[in-house]
Amino acid sequence: MANVLHNIIVVSSKEDVNQQAIEKRHGTKEECKCKSELDHLKNEYFQMGYEQGREKGITEGISLEKRNKHAEKNNLTTLLKSLIKQVPSEISSLREDLRQDIAHIVLSIVQPIFVQRQLDRSWLFKQINQILTQLNHRQEVELILHPEDIEQLQAHKIHLKTAHLRSLKICSDDQIFSGGCRIKTQHGLFEISIEKQLQQLREKLMNIQPGEYNV
Repeated sequence: MANVLHNIIVVSSKEDVNQQAIEKRHGTKEECKCKSELDHLKNEYFQMGYEQGREKGITEGISLEKRNKHAEKNNLTTLLKSLIKQVPSEISSLREDLRQDIAHIVLSIVQPIFVQRQLDRSWLFKQINQILTQLNHRQEVELILHPEDIEQLQAHKIHLKTAHLRSLKICSDDQIFSGGCRIKTQHGLFEISIEKQLQQLREKLMNIQPGEYNV
């Protein structure tokens, strides 16, 4: 009897051990399956995250490139506008330099002619008579000359057209350049001088506008 009970207990113990082993193996399989599924989910979510991150990165990169191109375009537009605004002033500066060069060239050409006129007293007296004939009748006129020109006037007995004037007074002033004069009337002062004519010519040359050619 004792042997039977012992055998039953031994068999029962073996069955329990076998059952535990089966359950353990089954549990291990379940754990492996869960782990595999977990790894699969991890990989899947990782892949999803990677794809989303990649798409987001591409989108942000495209957006950044567009912003950079837009900023570059704006900078280029601003630079072009600034350059365009400078064009008129640059043209004006070039024209000013050109006018000065032209004035200098023309004056260097005509100045000897004016100097020759200054040495030729007949030119001065022609200018004086031209002004006198344009004055209104019955005016009192004062003619101011350099002392040397008065001597020439008297020595050559130059005829001045004064018949229509009330009076003509000739005065001497050594501050006036020889070859020039001043004519005072009741209505103003006329001045004849090579220097003044050269200055007037220079001013006229400097004021020439594009398309104007007559000095």
